[in-house]
Order: sequence, then structure tokens, then C-alpha cells
Amino acid sequence: MNRIAICLFAAAITAAAAPKVVGPLKVWQPLTISFDGPPATEDATPNLAGHWRYAASFRRGTDVAVSMEPDAGAPVAPDGVSGSFSIGAADSNAPGYHAKGLLPYAGGHYLRHAGNGEYFLKGGADSPENFLAYYGFDDTFDTDATFAGGRESTGKPFIHRYEPHAKDWSAGGSGVEWYFGYKFPHSDVSLEEFRSRDAMWDETRHAIEFFRRHLPFQEMSPNDSLSEGNWVLAKPGEVYAVYAPNGGAPKLKLESGSYRVQWFNPRGGGPLKAGSTATVAGPGEKSLGTPPSDRDSDWAVLVTSTR
Repeated sequence: MNRIAICLFAAAITAAAAPKVVGPLKVWQPLTISFDGPPATEDATPNLAGHWRYAASFRRGTDVAVSMEPDAGAPVAPDGVSGSFSIGAADSNAPGYHAKGLLPYAGGHYLRHAGNGEYFLKGGADSPENFLAYYGFDDTFDTDATFAGGRESTGKPFIHRYEPHAKDWSAGGSGVEWYFGYKFPHSDVSLEEFRSRDAMWDETRHAIEFFRRHLPFQEMSPNDSLSEGNWVLAKPGEVYAVYAPNGGAPKLKLESGSYRVQWFNPRGGGPLKAGSTATVAGPGEKSLGTPPSDRDSDWAVLVTSTR
């Protein structure tokens, strides 16, 4: 039996019909318990399938909302109201976290979904710095005395407006973090057009696809010393990912064994491709050959053990 303790605080409420439990009734999906009277609802996200019970604590009194004592103040309806509901297994077809679960710390470098155990990769922009500075949002206002009404003293808008973002819904990924910078229009503090970085959203998505499809990234560590002038993520002796920013013919220091060499286009995504060299054998520093095309452009090389 799983339990939810619901604490509600208000000046007064009248007893009425039984609470309403609304939601998909699935693990990791939101559930709302609504009580009749002045607006009073509680949201929860059940983390286990099975039978759940809830009990409401509804108190009235001075500082009752900040008291750590469960019996602070005086009880008023619906204090003591209880009930139950059943939660089914997680829906694997539900969007995002509703299928995978919350992201607790898993004791390592990456967070891990509590539901399906999938490791999480963060991706996208950490811009703009004033992302939530929207006019009319949560009483947002400018704190600098030189700003007023969402406009700089020069008359230039500072607090964001919703209207320019009406078409800014865009697919993103996880795995990299980047900033808009200050040298271009729509900078870190003046962004009003996410589509101005459309190419970066695509490249982020391609990077995530590469990591998720081909790498046990949670078991790998950075080791750029294995390939001069390039970036390396490695699980030595098993799998290596080499990012060659200038293409060319990168070399890689390998453990003993035989390895398969495949190339990935970070600019356009897609399937892995064969370059000039199909396999290499360690130990020692070995050439990975050249990419299948655009030799001077950036490429990612996947090197995997064949044993």
C-alpha cells in the first residue's frame, strides 16, 4: 500500500462532496485530487503501480503554512478526508518524462530516469540569460533603476514579449550545451527569435542521435590525449568516439585488439558511413583513414572492438 499525505492551508473551506481524483492513473503521469469549496487542489506524480491511499490535512491558524507541526492551528473541512485510487503501469508511449520517470541522481556523471533506467543527456541552449524575463509573467519587473516598463532608458526593449515567440516551437535534443553569445543579433540578453539558431538545433539533435544509438556514453570518459588535435570519448579497449573538427586523417592510440572504423556526419546526421579504412588493429597509435567525403569538414569517428 502506498500513501500520500496531503497538506492544505486556507482561511476556511466548507465540507462537500468527496474529492475528485483526475488523471491517467498511470505511473509517472500527473494526478490531481480536487476538493469542493474555495479553490483547493493537490497534484502528485505516483512512482509505483498499485493501490494508493490519501489523507488530507487542512488547518487554519497563525503561521500554519510554515509550521513544521502537523497539528498546528485548528482543523477545518476537509481535514481528515481520505480516499484511495489505483495506479497502473507506466505507459511506454506517453511523451517524455511521463514514460521514463523522474531524474534522480544516480551516483555517477549522468542523471538516470527512475522509470526505465535510461541515462539522460542534456542538450540545447542556456540562452538567453533573461529567459524568464517576460512582460506580464509572474509579476516580472526590471530591478535596475535605469529600466522602466520593460524598456531600457534608450527605449530598447529588455523584458521579453510573448508575441515574437509564437512560431518558436522547435525540436531539440540532449547532449550538448551552448550559448548564443553577443556578436550576433538575438544575443544572450536580447534573444527574441530562437529560429535564428535553427542550424544549431539540428546539429544538437544529430549529436544526441549519435550518442544514443552508438555509444555506452555513461561508461565512457574524455581522453583527448589519445588523438592529437581531436576530442576523444573512450572506453579503452572497447569503444572510442573521436571528433575531428578539421576532418583529415585522424590517428588514435588504441589498446590491443581489432577495431571497426565508421564515420558519422555531425552536420547532417544519418547512418554511419565507411571511410577509407574499414578496420585497424592495436596496440599503438593507428591512422583511422579519411572520411567518405568532405575531407576538410568536421566528422565524428566511431571505433568499436570487433572481439
